[in-house]
Amino acid sequence: MLSERERRQLATIEQDLLRCDPGLSALFTGLAGRQRWLLHARWTVGVGVVLMVIAVPLSLDAVFAQGLAAAFLGAAWWTWIVMPPNDASAGDGRGRSAGHGQAPGRW
Repeated sequence: MLSERERRQLATIEQDLLRCDPGLSALFTGLAGRQRWLLHARWTVGVGVVLMVIAVPLSLDAVFAQGLAAAFLGAAWWTWIVMPPNDASAGDGRGRSAGHGQAPGRW
């Protein structure tokens, strides 16, 4: 167990690291929310592709189907994160609304 003095020293070191090198502190505190979800989506696609590659030579139809589903859903998730759906009230930069022909802010 750490003494109170050691805890204060560790807290001081942690704050100094956060202040001096934000990149290093990001490695220890984890990725930002959107980056973390993007990483999970990429892993899902990767696992799906690996399952499909393994299933073909072993003639495992169910595993291939699960790999295909994982790859497809991971790719859809990845696309959703990279290009989120447009808000109906926001324009697309060309003077048109994003709501498929509807006026801005209209339901």
